[in-house]
Amino acid sequence: ITKIKGLFCTQEETDFSFYKNSLPLIWKGESVKDLSLVQKLEYKKAMILYGPPGTGKTYSAMELAKEIIVRDRIVKAKKHNLKDLLKSLNDIQYNDQISYLQFHINYNYEDFIAGQSLANGNVATNKGFIFDVIENATKEENKGKAYVVILGEINRTDISRVFGELFTAIEKRGTDVTLMLPDPEDSSKNLILNVPENVYFIGTMNEIDFSLERVDFALRRRFVWELLDYNEDALEDIITERLKDKTWDNSQLDNFCNVCTALNKKVAERMDETYHIGHAFFAEIANIYLQLEDCDGDRWKKAKEILWQISIRPTLEAYCGTMDKSEKDKYLKESTGEFYKAFFSKEDMSD
Repeated sequence: ITKIKGLFCTQEETDFSFYKNSLPLIWKGESVKDLSLVQKLEYKKAMILYGPPGTGKTYSAMELAKEIIVRDRIVKAKKHNLKDLLKSLNDIQYNDQISYLQFHINYNYEDFIAGQSLANGNVATNKGFIFDVIENATKEENKGKAYVVILGEINRTDISRVFGELFTAIEKRGTDVTLMLPDPEDSSKNLILNVPENVYFIGTMNEIDFSLERVDFALRRRFVWELLDYNEDALEDIITERLKDKTWDNSQLDNFCNVCTALNKKVAERMDETYHIGHAFFAEIANIYLQLEDCDGDRWKKAKEILWQISIRPTLEAYCGTMDKSEKDKYLKESTGEFYKAFFSKEDMSD
């Protein structure tokens, strides 16, 4: 670090740290043994993050998108002066290079790719969301920049119908794929879809809402699939970050993370790992704890009890939504007490 400061810039100019600015996005995802998420995305340029609810899929997609953009900027940087490079990284406007779309049950091909409408007695072709992204990514001033499309909850729509020819265009990047609709600029020609090399796709999917066996093979083949499951380390990091400016008994955190893991093991035994409760649900305890500032007694225990009532138990009950009422009532009666014991420590139960 001293050499870097001396060769490229002074400490006052950059206050250099490997943990500041955009630098962690460069090195944090690297792996010596296996490919990291960002490396897999760089190769395939299309990825699906799937798993139980509350496992940070949308957050991870956003961070992964930023990582792709930063790494791309470094690889293509013409300047090798560290000070100029760091300034370039800090000047990145991520919102300009990341497009986010939340899918829903009524979203269709006409919205995503293209459709037709009747205006003043004439039928007109209307380009959809994906054409807006491509046109922005291929502007002269944007050529060479990485653009990332994040598609949230892709399982909430008819994937095959919505994607249509995009499957082929993703696989054959840089190649014209002819659509069945006329070009709005020249009705004598058909509309052309061409996905450039600098556009990346990241989709998110709650596995509990949609069996992977039902996923269209065209989607499975063209995307890298990565499971994001409950993560105890992530849970600890989130809570620590949220409570970092507060005075609290940090020794309670290890115990809490352990019981959350124990609960998920119990859930997996009763159902399967698809029904794990994501760490984001458990991390809500930090927000509850902050709201109990004037609470009498054990503030952390009270926060845990509230979390169970407003988030954890309702989630477990929702997981039984496909059962008939009698089966659901029986299951909850048998299992909720078991889950409750797993969620609360022996010290909590003795009180």
